[in-house]
Amino acid sequence: MEQAKKNPPVLSVIKALKILELLNEKGTLTISEISASLKINKSTVSRLLSTLSEGGYTKRISRNTGYVNTLKLFEMGNREVERLGIWQMAQPYLKHLACETRETINLAILSGASLIYIDKIESPDAVRVGLGSSKRVPAYCTGLGKAMLAFMEKEKVKKILSTVDFVHFTPTTITSPELLFKNFEEIRERGVAYDDCEYEEGLACVAAPIINARNEVVASMSIAYPRSRYGKNSSEERAFSNLIRNVTHSFSLDLRYMGDNLIF
Repeated sequence: MEQAKKNPPVLSVIKALKILELLNEKGTLTISEISASLKINKSTVSRLLSTLSEGGYTKRISRNTGYVNTLKLFEMGNREVERLGIWQMAQPYLKHLACETRETINLAILSGASLIYIDKIESPDAVRVGLGSSKRVPAYCTGLGKAMLAFMEKEKVKKILSTVDFVHFTPTTITSPELLFKNFEEIRERGVAYDDCEYEEGLACVAAPIINARNEVVASMSIAYPRSRYGKNSSEERAFSNLIRNVTHSFSLDLRYMGDNLIF
């Protein structure tokens, strides 16, 4: 049987997507700055930005300050999240965690090797922690990311980690795949993942996965707090671990996950 030929990528589309990703990461940029960063000539950048603006994906602030992304992609992404039902179904669980702990509560999904925060409830206390909704960060050095990776098929996780350029964000960042897989074993045994200031100095969290009816990890939730507020393995941190484990298990049951534990 003759195999279907793979169509070559459309390079102009690839370049346009890289521009969107760069603007998402850096914010407002001029044509010259985009050209220098992506090594694409200015005339091509100008044409692509004109097309993206026509489609409503970017807009020009002024001749001097340059271009920014619009909210169109964010809105499209939000609609996809809503179709999955995760965000909407998570609301009572997020609010319960926020009420019980008075700490910052996060909901995230995995996209390749990255973690995307899709909702957050800020702590009402003076010292707040956490990253904004829609923020994208490496999964390997966050509690939310590790909670998802630990409960995924090992070969799939190996493939994801093979694309990662490991960075020491803090002294406690794990940058060895071997040590990460050892950490994943501990996470599966406990049912929760800890982030001991691995991405951001002074920011700790405990997280657990959310699993659907097909036994797939679809998201994770975390309780985030300043390390200065609670010591490592403190009674408060252990209480948070039990709470997040129970809440995400209840959420998984809502998604028709029928297992007695989260190990698979």
